[in-house]
Amino acid sequence: MGKDKFIALMRAGLGYNRQTRLFYIEDSERIEQVKSILSEILRDKVTFAQKCFLCDATFTCNECEYAEVCESRDVPAYCICPRCRSQTQLYQNYIEKGDKSYATSR
Repeated sequence: MGKDKFIALMRAGLGYNRQTRLFYIEDSERIEQVKSILSEILRDKVTFAQKCFLCDATFTCNECEYAEVCESRDVPAYCICPRCRSQTQLYQNYIEKGDKSYATSR
């Protein structure tokens, strides 16, 4: 990657855990800048993965039918994977999971 690119990523809001040797997003306000730098380094389009709020499955924003209009694209949020979106009780499941998440965070 090189020192210059590493520094550019850190300044753009990416963090680095030396123990796990993994990068993580520290500043989601500058996510597009991080994606641009990573795309340049990798010479390929970069898409971040999401974790489904309901089932914890990993999926990319590219798989979502709302990708073009989503305001939280590439930022971990309360996204729902394509499989869970097809559930008949989707809204009820989402509300129940939200209630459980709220209760455990208190």
